[in-house]
Amino acid sequence: MIKIFRKIRYDLMEKNKIGHYLKYAIGEIVLVVIGILIALSINTWNQNRSNARLEQELLNNLLSDVNIDIYNLEKLDSITSLAALSKLRLMSFINGEEIARDSVFYYTSLINPSDNFIPTTITYDEMKNSDGFKVIRSSMLRREIAKLYNNYKGLEDIDDVYKDSREVLQLIRIEDFETASLSKIGSGNIRDPDKLIAQFTTNRRFINALETNSAVGRNLKYKETLEDAKRFKEILQEFIIR
Repeated sequence: MIKIFRKIRYDLMEKNKIGHYLKYAIGEIVLVVIGILIALSINTWNQNRSNARLEQELLNNLLSDVNIDIYNLEKLDSITSLAALSKLRLMSFINGEEIARDSVFYYTSLINPSDNFIPTTITYDEMKNSDGFKVIRSSMLRREIAKLYNNYKGLEDIDDVYKDSREVLQLIRIEDFETASLSKIGSGNIRDPDKLIAQFTTNRRFINALETNSAVGRNLKYKETLEDAKRFKEILQEFIIR
């Protein structure tokens, strides 16, 4: 009987040991899991802080880029506005409106500016090449960034079309107007001003080229893009932490 009680006691003690070990093991597992979760949380927090810093850096760089673009667009808006006005005034002269000869030469010198817009894409290119868009948390802002640079691409396309029409008009001037360049027309260094002024209303090739010249549409696109850039700047500033 004593042996039986001893065996029962031994079995109970063994079960208690097993229970104790199980509790200890479970406690260890729980601690390890908690440690892993804490480490993951700290890593996520650090990554979020790093992404937030990178986001602000990219947004500030984009702001610097768009400020440069706005400055250049404002200058080109003035230039293309004069070109558009010059085309309209020359067309009015061709259609019979009386305009002073010097004014006709002045408008002629302004109608074909060679300046064109080159956007500042340093930050935008960096974002595309390094997945920088992923750190921009606002989906709306990501769309606005893409929209602005798509608008820039549209303006570049307009400039390419204008370049073609500009070259057509330039070649006609050189060939038919007996003058070497637009600068000579503007400065009045022309061999036969009366002959030149007469050709404005009689030279069909020049008139056709002037009619198809896209100076007016180009200027409208510059104004539109300038307003888009200014609006984007305002949106961007709302996301930059001061």
